[in-house]
Amino acid sequence: MSMRAGLAHTMMALCASSLIAQSGCGEHVLVVTLENLSSEATGISTYFRIDQDSFRSTTLTTDQLSGAGLKFGIRPPEGRSGTLDVQVFSYKDSLPCALNKGVTSADVGGSGPLDATAVLDQLPFGPCRANDAPVSYPVDAKLWASAPNNVWIAGKDAVVLHWDGSLFRNIVIPDSVTGSPKPTFRAIRGDSQGNIWLAGDAPFVVRIAANGSATRLPIQLGAVSSSTAPLLYQGIYAEGSAAWIVGTRNDPASGLLGGFVGTFDPARSEFVVTETDKLPGVSSSYPLFGIDCASSTDCWFVGSGLILSVQNGIYKEQFVFSDGNTCTFKSSADLRAVYANSDINLVKMIGASGRYVFYNGKCFNSATQDAAMRTIGSDLLAISARTSKDLILVGTNALYRWRASAPEQIFPTELAQWQSVSALSAGFFVSAQTGRIFYAPLQP
Repeated sequence: MSMRAGLAHTMMALCASSLIAQSGCGEHVLVVTLENLSSEATGISTYFRIDQDSFRSTTLTTDQLSGAGLKFGIRPPEGRSGTLDVQVFSYKDSLPCALNKGVTSADVGGSGPLDATAVLDQLPFGPCRANDAPVSYPVDAKLWASAPNNVWIAGKDAVVLHWDGSLFRNIVIPDSVTGSPKPTFRAIRGDSQGNIWLAGDAPFVVRIAANGSATRLPIQLGAVSSSTAPLLYQGIYAEGSAAWIVGTRNDPASGLLGGFVGTFDPARSEFVVTETDKLPGVSSSYPLFGIDCASSTDCWFVGSGLILSVQNGIYKEQFVFSDGNTCTFKSSADLRAVYANSDINLVKMIGASGRYVFYNGKCFNSATQDAAMRTIGSDLLAISARTSKDLILVGTNALYRWRASAPEQIFPTELAQWQSVSALSAGFFVSAQTGRIFYAPLQP
């Protein structure tokens, strides 16, 4: 199942219970009766196919089922025979956490009405796994969400998945945009205009517009040392016509080398990348992994041994101090992600071996113990804010909430290589290297 701009409607139509008997839905209809539907369900998602065809999908609200019982109809294409396989899920509050799931099937050869029953299993809700629908879930998944009904996941082989509050849909990016071999998207970000920006191991950024069209935005190497080793872009930020990317060079012999910052030129519709030690006032070039911005002109970049900030075009190297009282003894930090804020006291960073970095009123300091005085130990890989004073941190077998002086462990039994997080007012989404997606509600 996929979605493209201008994609024709599905070959099979779904009919609400109140429409089953109407001629507009046709006489040759598979009428599916639902058993054990949760009383909390507000929406029904259905994925269906004949034999080994690709899955098609559609959705109904539970209000549309109430008129004539818990039934809906699927009209197969005329003249087609075979087994119609149906998967049904129920959801509430536009979240991709199924309350029920069930399957049924019927032979749709011949003519006349058909009947089938889907007995729905009850599923636990909150926290939940959101990997049940028959779609392609990206491996090495990174995600971004602006709301419970707008979740984007991207990863290896340019696989992109969107949850729209009712259905999971694979977003097919044309080969003319992705090229071959297809890239692995290592960074994803949306902006307030509805665009989704994707960067990874290709010399271009992909921008998916609100209408579903995809554009390839070239990356030009500006002030960059000559090398044949490819660049990996591992962080992206975008808002309006302003966009930034950060990355590192991937040398097969020497590993990750050098940091790079790219800025978007809207006049040329391309990014221009500069090596960090060629930026004005910057002397270091270490791998960069994370980026966040308080505004389009106030950004922070972090990596292995390097912290950069830029305000209104002025770059500055920042340092972590091993003596946080007198701000002496500068120390390097292997950082992976940053939360930016216009108030430096609210800027937060995380990294390898459970290290988290904060501003103590004088300078940046770091720690590795959580609120219960336990050493975190696990690599922390991604950070996202519910508010400026309520952050979610994730990493290798690690889920933490940072509200006070130190992070608090949450959901300690949910173990995975968590590598991406997007926090919302009611909870947060995380994704794992395997493609697993997880949502958990949180109290204020």
